[in-house]
Amino acid sequence: MEKREDKEMIKSKIFISHSSEDLKYVEPFVELLADIGLTNENIFCSSVPDYAIPIN
Repeated sequence: MEKREDKEMIKSKIFISHSSEDLKYVEPFVELLADIGLTNENIFCSSVPDYAIPIN
């Protein structure tokens, strides 16, 4: 997270782009990021359920 001069917090986001052939590596990587505390608010990975663009 970054602090702005007006002391408002900006949430950092991680965008994971990969080849469909690499999905077997990407899923465990996203799980690792979740295990260390990142959420679907911090991670975007369209090929992993719960980390894609929300329907709403």
